[in-house]
Amino acid sequence: RLNLPRALAQTLRDSQRLKANLGPLEAPGLPPSRLYHLLQGYSPDALQAVALAEGRGHVSRGLELFLKKLRYVKPPLNGEAVIGLGASPGPGLGRMLDALLDARLEGRIRTKADAESLVSRWLKDASYTSE
Repeated sequence: RLNLPRALAQTLRDSQRLKANLGPLEAPGLPPSRLYHLLQGYSPDALQAVALAEGRGHVSRGLELFLKKLRYVKPPLNGEAVIGLGASPGPGLGRMLDALLDARLEGRIRTKADAESLVSRWLKDASYTSE
């Protein structure tokens, strides 16, 4: 058994797990939100190692996009702000925050005002507000 430093051991485990789950990344034209959700949770070092090992192609480009841009994207509103617009705490709030992140990743919203407008529309839609 190797006695590796914890961070290195985690990078190796993440790299192995990511390498085993690359299938969905091979699809051309993968939406940024899907890419984000597939890759979040992996260590940046593991993502970089797998990107280098993969060489060129859809997988490598997707990994690089996540590393350079997508992992830094945040929803334009937090839970407190969404509650301030009239949402109730609970599962519906979580769905709204996830959808706000996806909308930001896809470029459908750019500003806080865009996000507030979208949340106002969602609050009229029972699928976001019901438990």
